[in-house]
Amino acid sequence: MSIQIGTVDISVNPSHESRFDFRKQSQLTTEYEDGTFETFSSGRTMIDCVLQLDYVDNDEWNELMLFLNNTVQYSKITFTVTPPSFFDLGLGAGVAVTNATYTGPPNTKDLYTPVGRLGRKNVIFNFSYPKPI
Repeated sequence: MSIQIGTVDISVNPSHESRFDFRKQSQLTTEYEDGTFETFSSGRTMIDCVLQLDYVDNDEWNELMLFLNNTVQYSKITFTVTPPSFFDLGLGAGVAVTNATYTGPPNTKDLYTPVGRLGRKNVIFNFSYPKPI
């Protein structure tokens, strides 16, 4: 199995620390003295994903780094993420996410930690996308 981020195939599965969370950026709730609440809400709910990919080989890391830097230019251009059939990115197991935006640091040095002597890396890749209506 593998995960595809844009045009890059990563041959390892996301680790169990990977997750998705919901966020409502444009919601404001006010509590009044009588114990009632008033909520103003607009915009879409966002799904924030954190992919932890352990032991990514050097060639795949280089492809991901070049894709992030040259193709999507970090957060400038959206992309598609296709998970393995058993993995859920917020839309159901195996369902691809379109319109994803990178939300990690604006550099590649903070995305990975070297592992072992074979040039492998543990990668943490963050992205968000709007929850379908």
